[in-house]
Amino acid sequence: ILCFPHALNTCTKHVIDNLTDADFSEVVRVWVDSLGHTVDKDAYLKALQRDPISLGHNIVRVVHASSLHCESFQETISNGNLKKYWTDKNGKVIELPFLELLHDVKTCWDSIYFMLNCLCMYRQVLDHFFQLLVHRDIVSWKLGTTEWQVLENIEMVLEIPHGAQQKMSGESTPLLGNAVPNFEAVMVQWEALSKLAPQCASFICPGLECAKDYYTHMGKTCAYVVTMGKLWATNWKLA
Repeated sequence: ILCFPHALNTCTKHVIDNLTDADFSEVVRVWVDSLGHTVDKDAYLKALQRDPISLGHNIVRVVHASSLHCESFQETISNGNLKKYWTDKNGKVIELPFLELLHDVKTCWDSIYFMLNCLCMYRQVLDHFFQLLVHRDIVSWKLGTTEWQVLENIEMVLEIPHGAQQKMSGESTPLLGNAVPNFEAVMVQWEALSKLAPQCASFICPGLECAKDYYTHMGKTCAYVVTMGKLWATNWKLA
C-alpha cells in the first residue's frame, strides 16, 4: 500500500518526460480554451517544442537571480493589487498574495506541479514584470499567450494526481480502502479530462498507460483484505 504514492509519481513522471513528444495527430486544427480564446494547433505545437516547463524553470531562476528582481516582483504584485489590475478567469478583480515563485526540486514529489501552479497564478504579474523598462534586458523571458496556454494545460493534467497524492499524504499509514479508490479516481478523471480537453489527452496518454499497467499488475497480486467492523471486533474480544 505504501507504494501507491510512488506509483502516482511514476505516472506523473511519464507525463512530464513525454510532453514534447506528445501525439497531436487526433487533435483538431483549432479549438477554444477555457477562457474562450481560439487556439491554433500549429502555434500550440511550436510553443510545446520550446519546452514550456524548462522556460518556467528559467523564469523562476531569473526572478530569483537578484534581490532587486525579487523586490521588483513583490512591488509589481503590490501595485497591481492597489490599482486593481489582477482579475480571475471571469474578469472579477482579485488580490494576489505576496509569495515567491517556487523552484522545482527533483527530490520532492509534486514540485513541478507546485512550480507551474505558482507561475500560472502569477501569470498577469509576470507579464507586467517583464514589460517594465528596468527589465528590458530580461524581457526575452516573457512567455507568449500560447506558451501560457500550454503551461496551464499541463498544470491541469498534473493537478489530478496531485489531488490524489494530497489525500494519501493525509494518512500517517495509507490504507487500502482509501489508496485504491484514489488511484482509480486518477485514471477516471484523466479519461474524463481527455474527452473534455482533447489537447490534454496527448499529455495524459503516457501517464494513463503507466497507471493502467500498474493497476493491472496490482490486480494479479495475491492479497487478502480483512474488514473488521467495530461491533464485530467487540464481540470477538468478548468471545
